[in-house]
Amino acid sequence: MLSDEPPAEGSIHHARVVSVRPFGAFVELPGFRKQALVHHTQVSEDIHFGRDDDDEMKVKAMEFFLPRGEKVWVKVLEVRPDAGGARLAASMRAVNQEDGTDLDPDNVLALAGGRGGGGGGGGGGGRDSDQPPELYSIHRAAVQQVRPFGVFVKIDGYRKFGLVHFSQISEHIHFAKEDSDEVKMKEIGEILSIGDPVWVKVVDVTHDERGPKIGCSIKNVSQGDGTDLDPANTKYRPRGEGGAPQAPQPIGAAAGTTTQEGGIEWGHLKADVVQYGTGGKYDIIADSDEERRPGASGRGRPLPPQRPGPPGAPGGVGSGANMAPIQPSNWGDV
Repeated sequence: MLSDEPPAEGSIHHARVVSVRPFGAFVELPGFRKQALVHHTQVSEDIHFGRDDDDEMKVKAMEFFLPRGEKVWVKVLEVRPDAGGARLAASMRAVNQEDGTDLDPDNVLALAGGRGGGGGGGGGGGRDSDQPPELYSIHRAAVQQVRPFGVFVKIDGYRKFGLVHFSQISEHIHFAKEDSDEVKMKEIGEILSIGDPVWVKVVDVTHDERGPKIGCSIKNVSQGDGTDLDPANTKYRPRGEGGAPQAPQPIGAAAGTTTQEGGIEWGHLKADVVQYGTGGKYDIIADSDEERRPGASGRGRPLPPQRPGPPGAPGGVGSGANMAPIQPSNWGDV
């Protein structure tokens, strides 16, 4: 007698493959009427599909690992109630296929959103939204693909993958133009692997004829508890044309951060801009040892000729500072 009740989450079963679809395989659990869906991301570490892969290719790849009738060990990751009873999501990756040993006793795959939708003999698409997440919102996600330019993540509750550019993975990842794809993949792979649970912040949402494109950041979110490390939204600016609207950066917002070259960004404070008379503005440039060298300004450019200060100012300069005209075309923060 088959039970109409669903199996317990976290339980392990020796199941039989009954059908293969482009998105995964449906398996029959002994003693239970409901079938479970093993999403393609939960079949094997060796299965990775791109957006351009057609359904026929996906099915052939799945059938190589999961021929119909094959016996496999699966772990139930999720039991999701719906109008038809329950949808079951299962994983092969979480179980040793030789003896059925649980390889994921802490249920990391389930917590990472590696469930892949529900089963039950239907279409199995799940309830993920086709709409993009809200800009600057924070979500739990799981790494799906590693590429030389970054990683794609599956965001909980959303159908579209998010892209985390390598510059948004960690402060410690920097590539030179001559670095090969192999070098980039190796360095990214030392930090993130497929299936890893992560917290991400949505930092860019754009649209084209294929739908929304979602840019995410890992380094701007605490990976311990999901705390937003950039609540003012000043540490990321979309690249290229058509980027999402970005909150204007207040003067001095970057002060104290580390640049890619390893130096300290001291920022450009509003107090550093002095205005005299009818609108002439001057930038106060610190008088460091480096900047006292002839022709050095501390900004990587020579000092322009000094101009007289306002009436009554001694020598045309303030105490302890050089007065250099600001070039509006070069300074975006004035």
